[in-house]
Amino acid sequence: MVVAGIDMGSNAIRITVAKRSKSKFYTEEDMIFKKRFPCRLGSDVFKASTISFEKQQQLDFIFQDIRKILDEYKVEQIKCVGTSAFRDSNNGEAILDGVATKYQIPIDIISGQDEAKYMSQGLYVRNFFEEPVPHLHADIGGGSLELSVFYKKKFIIQKSIDVGTLRLIAETRSGQLVQNHSESLKLINEILNIPEIQDLRFKFPQDIFFHGTGGNFRRLGRLRRHVLGRKKDYFLDSDEVPYLVGTFMNYSGYELAEHFPVREENAALIVPSLLIIQRILQFWPAEQIEIPKISLTYALLDSFYSSK
Repeated sequence: MVVAGIDMGSNAIRITVAKRSKSKFYTEEDMIFKKRFPCRLGSDVFKASTISFEKQQQLDFIFQDIRKILDEYKVEQIKCVGTSAFRDSNNGEAILDGVATKYQIPIDIISGQDEAKYMSQGLYVRNFFEEPVPHLHADIGGGSLELSVFYKKKFIIQKSIDVGTLRLIAETRSGQLVQNHSESLKLINEILNIPEIQDLRFKFPQDIFFHGTGGNFRRLGRLRRHVLGRKKDYFLDSDEVPYLVGTFMNYSGYELAEHFPVREENAALIVPSLLIIQRILQFWPAEQIEIPKISLTYALLDSFYSSK
């Protein structure tokens, strides 16, 4: 059996096609096809609360391709979800109803809480939380930040907040930060600066884990290797973050793309990602940030296992 997971995010739409896994989660060996479609729906929604006609047309073109992919690989089961941009838009549900009907693809708009659960559960079943110490997981998207803390075989929190890279910038080419970006970042304080979580931090001063997922973390891993001459790109040392902030703040988004190995469409998101990470580290000062190779599409595929 062939299955597909489709993540309709604020910055891009991703599809992953895979063979039905014999395990309790999907691995790279199960994957048949992966593609990312830049779309940046959030650039409309987070400013005007609506998805423009131009973006609707773009969405339609993308789903023409997606339908061809599903047919080519004879996909039998599909899990397709809309996230932050669709949650916040006043016309998102109607648009997705039209897309679902036209292309015969079931689509759900999931809550931020469900998004956090999908992602953190994806790490859990892949044994990233095995060490008997506290683990924090952060997934940085264009419109939201999912935060989970795991300890003693249970989740202390699984939260989603409206702090995303697209929400923190005023213009997607220059990457200029919105004036109130510092106020937005305070939402992280409200989640992490609570006694239950801070007690864990002080109980394990040297042994707390930080796992970061999403395209923004993966881009930072690659940039770390380029800027700092590191050989590995699947983690960040926490003390490297201030240096990277200072380095990239000197460039606008399009200038950053000219000088570093990052696409212009993503370059403006680098500094907002680092500012989010920097704020998390104030309350969860892990020495290193691991960057697992997992996305929401992988976690969506895992849901087929749970339905066996």
